[in-house]
Amino acid sequence: MLYVLNKMDKKIARIAIDKGSENAFKEAMENFEAIVKEWQEGKFTSQQDAYHKLYNAVDIKNAAISNRYDGITGGRYLQTVMGILQDGHITEADISGFSEDSKEVIKLWMSK
Repeated sequence: MLYVLNKMDKKIARIAIDKGSENAFKEAMENFEAIVKEWQEGKFTSQQDAYHKLYNAVDIKNAAISNRYDGITGGRYLQTVMGILQDGHITEADISGFSEDSKEVIKLWMSK
C-alpha cells in the first residue's frame, strides 16, 4: 500500500524511522547480550550450541531489520512508520506532527 506523504510528513517520518531503527538495534543488542550472559553462566551444553544460538539470533534479527529498513522509498515511509509504531519502537507522540490525513491512513491500516 503506497501513500505519498507531503514534505513535512516525510520529515517527521524520517525522524521516526531513524528512531525506530535505533530502537530495533538496541533491542537486538540486548537480546544478544542475554545469550552471551547465558553462555558465561555455563547454561549451554557446548560452545558450539552457544555459538549457534547467537549466530541464529543475529541472522534472524538482521533479516528483520533489513526487510524493514533497507531501500525505503517515499512511498513506503508511512507503511514503515506504521510497522515500527505497532512494534513499539516509536510512540504516538513521535508522529503527533503528521497531517490529519496521514494519521487517518495509519489508523485505517492499523485497524485491518
